[in-house]
Amino acid sequence: MLELGAAAPDASLLQQDMTPVTPAELAADGPILLSFYLYDWTDTCRSQLRTLRDRHEEFEALGVRVFGVSRDSPYSHRAYAQQQWLNFSLLTDWSGDAVRGFGVSQEFDGLADSPIRSCFLIAGDGTVRAAWSYGDDELPDVDEVLAAAKNL
Repeated sequence: MLELGAAAPDASLLQQDMTPVTPAELAADGPILLSFYLYDWTDTCRSQLRTLRDRHEEFEALGVRVFGVSRDSPYSHRAYAQQQWLNFSLLTDWSGDAVRGFGVSQEFDGLADSPIRSCFLIAGDGTVRAAWSYGDDELPDVDEVLAAAKNL
């Protein structure tokens, strides 16, 4: 896992409109939370993303923009975000560069470079200020993430 204080990797992520963006470009507008999850349409991931949806205003009040990240396609993300009424963007790590760069790559069900469920708070200067990893069936502790976000 990427160490605290390290620069966010220069990995290209696809936004839902197919526009490429890097974590540093996203953070240039202020702090961000990247929340890695395995796949759209799975139970634990749905719970993870719904929790972030339901607590979105708390992150927004702290000036932190939330992004979900998985290897799913932008097409899947668009449909899934709409179906789940998500109020934040889902990003595609199509090449696996981000999961490798953040050090959260695993083989899952035979698929290489699947993301380990994890969260990274990235400051406006592009540095990682807090990081957590979780088991495949665990949910992020959003209270802990919000507490760390208050210190950005």
